[in-house]
Amino acid sequence: MGSEDLFKRHKPSTIPQLQRNKATKSGKETILIVCEGSKTEPLYLNSLLIYLGLKPRVDVDEIVVDSRKSGLDPSGLLKHAIKLFDNKQKQGFTYDRVYCIFDKDSHTKYESTCDKIKNNPLKKKGSIMYDITSVPCFEVWLLLHFSDSSAPFHPTGSRSCCEQVIEKLKVCAGFADYKKGGVYTFEKTVDKLDIQRFQHQRVT
Repeated sequence: MGSEDLFKRHKPSTIPQLQRNKATKSGKETILIVCEGSKTEPLYLNSLLIYLGLKPRVDVDEIVVDSRKSGLDPSGLLKHAIKLFDNKQKQGFTYDRVYCIFDKDSHTKYESTCDKIKNNPLKKKGSIMYDITSVPCFEVWLLLHFSDSSAPFHPTGSRSCCEQVIEKLKVCAGFADYKKGGVYTFEKTVDKLDIQRFQHQRVT
């Protein structure tokens, strides 16, 4: 997963500007981010937004990372994202961009969900949806901060692909006690980010 993708993709000009958010306080694009996980990814992304200096926009709901108490599979995640979008639009507020972030892992509806998102189910509602996927899981993104590897992961015996990725991640500095939903995950990798690149890819 490349989290910087959230901030470098722009809405195509095919969507009429008249359909832009009516409730935007600053005139900037509004963004909804919906994650498969209920803790790991939201904690990471919120820390990233703070790092990028975007917290003021989070505070006024121009950038929203959905928070839930339980995880969702890709199909359920898509339905949940559309429901959040529709509920907000009924209140007169439209998200310009919606990002669905989920793992491939062993989900049976991964491919079909990706196809549905690529067809942009929000097009007629004046917005656009993106899929941000991790293969096999989010932890690969963390692992790539330490090792430039394209080695495939396959389930073996009782161990899932994700469990194997986490096993490799735990030998990396600062991740010996890693577990999903842990805090300070972003902070443990921030020193390995290209700061100048991030400074030029803020949401406009």
